[in-house]
Amino acid sequence: VGTAIHAYSGIGGGCFATFSNCDLDGFYGMTMSGGDISFVGGFQSSGSPTAQKLVQTGGRVSYSGVQFLVVANFPTGTPWMSVVAGTCNIAGGQIKRDDFDVCMFNVGGSGRLTISSTSIVHGANVVFAQPFIYGQTISRVIALGNTLSDLGVGSAVFFQNVGDGLHNVSENILIGHT
Repeated sequence: VGTAIHAYSGIGGGCFATFSNCDLDGFYGMTMSGGDISFVGGFQSSGSPTAQKLVQTGGRVSYSGVQFLVVANFPTGTPWMSVVAGTCNIAGGQIKRDDFDVCMFNVGGSGRLTISSTSIVHGANVVFAQPFIYGQTISRVIALGNTLSDLGVGSAVFFQNVGDGLHNVSENILIGHT
């Protein structure tokens, strides 16, 4: 398990990069403490229950049209993406967690997450114990216009709010979700 990308601010300022149709497959993700990173298209998966795709403590990262695939259960309390500070924007791609019980996003501290117009695919007839998005006090979550697959007789929580975060979760199609 390793980290494919380390993004940070140095003496000369923050780093910046755009990755087009880039694949971060398997056991590698990104740590980010500063800078401005964009992913346009491409594929990202995680093949280990400890290989988080993003651990963000600063900066700004944007994903546009990226396909995400979860291929392992994560322990309770270990999110697929952690946004503690900085801004994470996701638009127009697909997140596929199938039958894996994973908290996809843990947004805490001064972290900001915007997820919009994204197709979210879950396994049918599965009871998910972990929320899809976990928003903590003072963080900000905006989830608009996403489409989630039908859970059948299963159940899941799309967004769980802890504390008084000023979140905006609306206009999502949540078949079987709370």
